[in-house]
Amino acid sequence: MSTLLTILKQAEQFLKQKGITNALFNAEVLFSCALGCDRIDLYLRHNSALKEEQLKVIRALLTRRAHREPLQYIVGEWPFYELILSLDHRVLIPRPETEFMVEWAIKYFREKRFYNPQVLDLGTGSGAIALSIAKEFPRSKVIAADKSPDALQLASENAKRNKLRNITFVQSTWYSSINGTFDLIISNPPYLSENEWQNVEPEIKNFEPKIALVADNEGIADLTEIIKGAPKFLKPDGILLLETGQSQHDNLLKFANENFDVSKSQKDQFGKDRFLIFQQPISDL
Repeated sequence: MSTLLTILKQAEQFLKQKGITNALFNAEVLFSCALGCDRIDLYLRHNSALKEEQLKVIRALLTRRAHREPLQYIVGEWPFYELILSLDHRVLIPRPETEFMVEWAIKYFREKRFYNPQVLDLGTGSGAIALSIAKEFPRSKVIAADKSPDALQLASENAKRNKLRNITFVQSTWYSSINGTFDLIISNPPYLSENEWQNVEPEIKNFEPKIALVADNEGIADLTEIIKGAPKFLKPDGILLLETGQSQHDNLLKFANENFDVSKSQKDQFGKDRFLIFQQPISDL
């Protein structure tokens, strides 16, 4: 009878043949999900035999991954910053780049010794950004906005899951239903062009919500709308922080100069142009 380790290695080869990168990691995560254990436990019990019921579950999960369904959707949850988020097809899967943006925002507030910021997260999706900031600063007031009621429902579930109460969810198309002013407006909006979306990996194109990925005007339509509207909703000295495409910075910086005194480009952890940071003048516009 084949052992757990033998079947795990077979699963790794199967996923490799299907074009899955990091096939062993994928197999480990799927086996852990099917067996209800941690990845390390797979090796602690490597000589054990699996029941047919367990094999049936494993085969079903492997088949879904072989069809290029994202690992995060199959498992149904994923870590982000210091949270565990429920994830499904209603929302975009949070990326490491977005986690890096959250780290920048948290570092910014810590350096200012500002522990009760008012924050607006536009296009919150799973709530990853808003919830991370809300957890880091329990005295903060965070508004998480999204035009999708399905996304807001999942984000609200994630807030309950992580026991966060200093956050309000608002259905809004960018600023349409927003009131008040904020120390930080932060967003990871759609920024792919239609052509870019046509060429993304199957995990993205076939499973993640296109509405959260693609914007008009070569991917910058939503970004320019957010930049244009931000001054009205930022406090004096407030910050607008955006995740963007790599090739969009020059045009967006030129556009933003009409709205902000201070604007700059920020690279991500991979050294790629990824974020734009704009600061409201200290005196009101």
